[in-house]
Amino acid sequence: SSIRGNFQFENDRIVIRKLTGKLGSGDINASGVAYLKGFGLGRFYIDARLNNITTSISRDFTVNFDGDVFYRGTLDSQMITGDVKINRARYRERVEWKSWLLKAKTREKPKVEPARFEKAGLNIKIHGSENIFIDNNIARAPLKVDVILRGTVGTPLLFGRIESKEGKVYFRNNEFRILHASADFAD
Repeated sequence: SSIRGNFQFENDRIVIRKLTGKLGSGDINASGVAYLKGFGLGRFYIDARLNNITTSISRDFTVNFDGDVFYRGTLDSQMITGDVKINRARYRERVEWKSWLLKAKTREKPKVEPARFEKAGLNIKIHGSENIFIDNNIARAPLKVDVILRGTVGTPLLFGRIESKEGKVYFRNNEFRILHASADFAD
């Protein structure tokens, strides 16, 4: 990973003319401005263009995407908004029903004061309708994704729908053909 930037100091602000970097074989291009308040940072705006980013969410779950993300705020209050298009994704992780159901139970997290960045609000649209597949022991199907990531960085909430109009589902050594399947997310 490499990061290069072109910064300019102008009176009470730092202007980011161009900030470029590499992430997961893709490119990030950003620009923005940060206003100084005394010896500290006041409000800031950063606009980032994500191009051909590939990330592994787990060993058997990879996603490639493009998008625009806007990060703005102050040290005390921040917001991340954007639009992310999934170019391709494949979920191959094997699911064991018994352990999956046990994992699905909510676990209490220890109460810790979140860091400033973890308090940043989210409003990011994530969508894609081609080259997105689940391919494991419970299903083989193409997916269409249309969700919004809200909440905060520390406590993200997912709203929207993932659906399929074809494919196969496997359960107890039986194969079922998908006519229509959907998963709705409401937190």
